[in-house]
Amino acid sequence: MNDQDLEQAIQSKGLTAPRITLADIDALMSRIVYTFDVRPNGSTTTLAHAFLDGKFYLATGVSSCVSVENFDAELGKDMAMGSAKAAAEDKLWELEGYALWKRMAEPSIQLTPFEVQSGLDRVRFAEGLIRQLPADHDGRNTWLLNYGQK
Repeated sequence: MNDQDLEQAIQSKGLTAPRITLADIDALMSRIVYTFDVRPNGSTTTLAHAFLDGKFYLATGVSSCVSVENFDAELGKDMAMGSAKAAAEDKLWELEGYALWKRMAEPSIQLTPFEVQSGLDRVRFAEGLIRQLPADHDGRNTWLLNYGQK
């Protein structure tokens, strides 16, 4: 199953929990800048390095040939870049998944020391108001998932 098929299956099943989407990864992939090392130390190897926004290292792809007579810089770059692109995409899924998990695991509203000490806080107050909304209200369940008391 390719990425588009998977996205279609998720949408057709109505899976709506927070997640990283193919569109999220595609947007990040469009920001990748590749640099190349061709024949480092006189070898027949080509390295392609993938950097997000040209600054944050994601992955390296490698291509090599056995015989120097068969070495072609453009073919080497194409093959190494394909490998770097696949590895960078995998890394972005991993990093973005972790970032989402971290955001969901930590409360995004910080309580004041007074609220913590008194037990009276604006999150519980807001949660009480939100719970009074109809169950099918557009923002109700999203708000409860993101901010409600666990």
